[in-house]
Amino acid sequence: MRPEASPTGKAQRSLKAEAAAGAMWVTLEMAMVQLTSFCVLIVMTRFVSQRDFGLISISFLATQSLKYVLLDNVAAAIVRKRQASDEDYSTAFWISLALSALGCLTLYTGADWCERLFAADGLAPVLRAMSGVVLVMGLSRTHEMWLIRHFRFRALALRGGIAALAGGAVGVALAVFGAGVMALVGQQVISSLAAAALMWVVCPWRPGIRVSKTAAREIVAFFRGASGNALAYVVNQHCDTFLVALFFGSTSAGVYNVGKRLRLALLFVVATPINSITLPLLAEVQHQEARLRNGMRTALTLISTVCAPVFLGVAAVAPDIIALLLAPQWVEAGPILAWLAAGAPLLILLTWNDNLFFVANRPAWASYLSLLYSALAILVFFALLVIGTGSPAMAFVLPALVVLPLSAWLTTRLLPWRGRDWVAAVLPGFAAALVMFVAVKLLAANLQGIGTVLRLVILVGCGALAYGAMLLLVGRAAAHCVFELLSEVWRYRRDTGSGSLSFLSSPTNPS
Repeated sequence: MRPEASPTGKAQRSLKAEAAAGAMWVTLEMAMVQLTSFCVLIVMTRFVSQRDFGLISISFLATQSLKYVLLDNVAAAIVRKRQASDEDYSTAFWISLALSALGCLTLYTGADWCERLFAADGLAPVLRAMSGVVLVMGLSRTHEMWLIRHFRFRALALRGGIAALAGGAVGVALAVFGAGVMALVGQQVISSLAAAALMWVVCPWRPGIRVSKTAAREIVAFFRGASGNALAYVVNQHCDTFLVALFFGSTSAGVYNVGKRLRLALLFVVATPINSITLPLLAEVQHQEARLRNGMRTALTLISTVCAPVFLGVAAVAPDIIALLLAPQWVEAGPILAWLAAGAPLLILLTWNDNLFFVANRPAWASYLSLLYSALAILVFFALLVIGTGSPAMAFVLPALVVLPLSAWLTTRLLPWRGRDWVAAVLPGFAAALVMFVAVKLLAANLQGIGTVLRLVILVGCGALAYGAMLLLVGRAAAHCVFELLSEVWRYRRDTGSGSLSFLSSPTNPS
């Protein structure tokens, strides 16, 4: 006779099921938004100039920085509370609205100064138009956090997808009719307005007029304490766009950011599903040392064997991808995409190590590594500027070669494993991907004079064969590990989370 589940067990399974469903809907939202943005980007590059893309990149840098620094910490102060009251949410709403109004005013009045700083004619009106986006963010950020806190991820996913479609449709229409940079502005403004309006429709919560002084003091205290981390995050995420725009001009910033957005879309498609699968598994075994070690090794193996060939493959054929997708004037985005794609697997591994630091209650380690990465990137950027050679994208990839080994070493301070265990988990996938990269580059040099589509088909097919053969030669255990994990996750989700994750139960090395 099957024993009855305890209330605690039922609650754990319910929370686990909600988390799994949330991860699925978050992944779906990202896929919808990125696919829409990708298609809109491809169309707009045929109607909008590189300089106009540079202007919108600078304005997007400003709006997102204000969001991270002013709004996200207020939302986090409420979400982290175990039980937030309506007064807590109302207090957060009015503080967010006040801060967003301040950010909007700052961006509007500082538009002329920014135009002079970047020596970018036409930037001021773009920033003034985009300043309203900051205000709209403040109107909906608390509602978004309420939905997240109550696991309403389906509503968030639908909201994000519909808003992206609405903004993309308006942007493409304006671009076709020759609106130039205002087509890009229109896309962002309509997307933000649609997202805010839908947020108020799908969220049942409404702000009240009463605020809590206690909640306000807690929010202000948390805001002050977390501001440093928010600024570090802004520097880490946006210093590349800032430096390229400042020293190379808005046209170069436009070319750089098109390559960056293509890499970003691929990151969401490839890395987000892996995180959705592996991060919940890691969280489940975080208090069991042997299983945590085994889960980390399995996750690193999965990341290296999936992400390394995808991104190094894109790096190898980046010029052909640009030639196929974009107009001829965007050919300079090819080297940018190649460098950024080549560095993407290293950044994914850094992010995954950060996950362990957060699970182990060492978030400061992740912040310090992020600051180190940004400092090295800035130093390399200026070194390349002095030398006068090399792609600016190199500056934001090469620091990973220094920071990643340090990050890997820090994982050995938290888990009873050695640095060579970390290397053993990632080496087969990267070694096979590097062999594939070299093979594709050599083959590409001998495939001149044929159509871009046929050339890409041949290169991708031969690259896949080279990677598969090399992985079976040097990393058969890694390939077996990936297939076993995926089959286990399939069985786990098929049973709606009621079974056990037997693949992570064994404390032994999967290889």
